[in-house]
Amino acid sequence: MKSSFRRVKASNSSTTTPLGNIIGVKRSPAGIGVLSTGTEIDSLLGGGVPLGSVSLLLEDRLTSYTDIICGCFIAEGVVGESTVYVAGDDVDAFFGNLPAALRTPNDQVFGREEESEHRPESSQEEMTIAWRYASLPRYSAPNVGQPVAQSAGKRVAFNQSSASRSDDGELLHSGVRVTFDFGKKMPPETIHAAGERVLRFDVAPRDEMKQVYDPFEKILHDIAGVAPLTSSSTSGTPVAPLRIVIRSLLGVAWLSALSHNFGTTTPLARHAERVYRFLHSLRVLVRDRHASAIVTMPTHLFDAGSTGGLSQSLLRRLEHAADGVIELESFDGTMRSVHPAFKQDYHGLVLPHKLHRPGTLTHLSRTPELELRNLAFRLRRKRFSVEPFHLPPDLSEPKQATARSSQDQIVDVRTSFNKHKGLHGGGDQTNVGSHAKKGIASGQNVDF
Repeated sequence: MKSSFRRVKASNSSTTTPLGNIIGVKRSPAGIGVLSTGTEIDSLLGGGVPLGSVSLLLEDRLTSYTDIICGCFIAEGVVGESTVYVAGDDVDAFFGNLPAALRTPNDQVFGREEESEHRPESSQEEMTIAWRYASLPRYSAPNVGQPVAQSAGKRVAFNQSSASRSDDGELLHSGVRVTFDFGKKMPPETIHAAGERVLRFDVAPRDEMKQVYDPFEKILHDIAGVAPLTSSSTSGTPVAPLRIVIRSLLGVAWLSALSHNFGTTTPLARHAERVYRFLHSLRVLVRDRHASAIVTMPTHLFDAGSTGGLSQSLLRRLEHAADGVIELESFDGTMRSVHPAFKQDYHGLVLPHKLHRPGTLTHLSRTPELELRNLAFRLRRKRFSVEPFHLPPDLSEPKQATARSSQDQIVDVRTSFNKHKGLHGGGDQTNVGSHAKKGIASGQNVDF
């Protein structure tokens, strides 16, 4: 008997643009196209910022480490032939502070530090102490962009369990990973050479602007006009993805622009509702486009009673409207006292509140859960590194008191450093003073 069921044949032409045709995109270990941020935040995100996602970076009070991450994200797009779009206050100054790339995409060694930085200047410079170890292989520094950690007194590869260090992903098109020099600025000629690939929108109100307009509608209209759809090109034509950065959303400049356009009598909570609708619309807009957005937001505006309208519950709603949420809490920007031992090796903490889950139930990061709760960052001249947090050994006490396992020395800094914020579901505001001191590092009291 002949069956009535027939197999549906696949179409010869794909309905979406192949990842190999997208400039500067990488395939993550999960098979998803991602864009690199130019920093070691990529390993925390599973290779980079996924295409079609909105990431939320929470700022602290005094420092601008989020601008460094956004600057690397945009600078990598400028030198990598991608389209970039920046909206916020004083956008021209932001482009003027972009870090300089050490190489150009056409160089074969682009994305790697000079080998001369790791090798001695003269071959006559040999080991004169511990000569019996001279025949052993020299220590080779990890590749630029590969996170490193410090554990048990020696440097080891961060998250070595990942298969063949595939967290960085596979580059599918032209160019390679970029290395930046934070001590130098990108030449203006490089930005001008990008031409129409560099788009900007300054949200600060101007006196000559008499008409009333919605800055959120303006941004969504601009993005819809330049971000290519996922089905825009099915041939071999290269597609330039769009890198979006929206700086200090709900900051002073944004509130001034909203008050200028909608009136000064509008309640602050009403502006916050517009921001929530904007984030939701932005997430829907970039979902089916070759674009990734990073939005920064000052968290100190959401402190209890500080503004009278921006509550912690509203911040939770804004976090829910984003695909991923990461907070940078610097030791210099916090309002609490920080023990000097914290500042010896790190500049602050990395708090991943919500990681990307594109089409999956679990996040893409291959970092162990224990390390996700204890991450810190440091800024070097050529690297923004993310490492598991640890305290230096206390050499002032006897060896018997310091004989503890490395596992016991790991401090859950995320819980102790942010317990007063109620980060998980709007928890209660715990008194920091009652939890300020932890017995760590051989019984040494560390004041948070």
